[in-house]
Amino acid sequence: ARGTSVPTPLEQPLAPQKKNVDYSKWANLDLSDDEDAPPKPKMQSPDPLPKKDTSELPPTAGEPGVKALRRHNVMREMRGEEPLPTTSVYGEWATKAVLYGPVDVGRGLWCKTNQETTFEKMADKFSAAQHEEKGPALSTPDVVTAVCGSGARRVDVSPWTGNALAEELCHSCSTNRTTYEATSRLPRVDAIVSHVTLNGSGVVAEVEQGEGVFGYRYDNTVIHYTVNVAPGPGQPEQRFDGITKVDLCSGGTATLPEMCKTMWAEGQDPPKKEWQREINAVRGRLEKSLQYFVKVFERRFGMRMLGRED
Repeated sequence: ARGTSVPTPLEQPLAPQKKNVDYSKWANLDLSDDEDAPPKPKMQSPDPLPKKDTSELPPTAGEPGVKALRRHNVMREMRGEEPLPTTSVYGEWATKAVLYGPVDVGRGLWCKTNQETTFEKMADKFSAAQHEEKGPALSTPDVVTAVCGSGARRVDVSPWTGNALAEELCHSCSTNRTTYEATSRLPRVDAIVSHVTLNGSGVVAEVEQGEGVFGYRYDNTVIHYTVNVAPGPGQPEQRFDGITKVDLCSGGTATLPEMCKTMWAEGQDPPKKEWQREINAVRGRLEKSLQYFVKVFERRFGMRMLGRED
């Protein structure tokens, strides 16, 4: 009714469970610890993403070259970098392999982490043809709230969405390794998300016959990241801890604050001024990496609702 305020998904209480409804068809979703598994919205098959242009590949590249190029550019996007023009890929690979080792091994950073193998497996999966299709669109929190207010059953799937979103955000990283010149006197810089603190929820609004909408809202998400700086080859790294806050919700483009303007953690000396320009460039790529992995999470959420999470 006009003038009536609708609670946000975080304020909306869980509706009483209907014990006479058979939810066995949702058993494979397993998104919560409730006895009744959450619903599976009825949706149309997702549309395929536009195919990546490989028309400029050398004629000798063949199918292996096409797959290698797709994987290489996926890894760049995972690190917040722009995909390389196809005509320059092979020359750059050869240069990096000679100077620094293959940039398509592990996460492609200067430093080694506990996600080297995980990153490679993700690149293999994300670059596969079947992974180019979009998941179903998520609804905004306002839409989910409105549907819940109209009598739909509200299912809190926060345990799954919180874990999945935090997991994806912690894959975010960036580096200046792929832009580093052999004769450069600039520091070697990596930025890596270490952990996140979430405050919010994921919600499914179920209507009759298995149809529904779903979305999430995580306000004041705190992202903790580290910037590792080595002044030069063979010199020890110095570590700087950064903190930024962001509001994340479904149904829109993830907008993050400019990472170069975020705070350094208290109790530590800031980086040297002569390093700041290179550090800010890497932090800018970290912002894009975070945006990339928000999209990865949203695709996982949507495909899970279709019972097709891979």
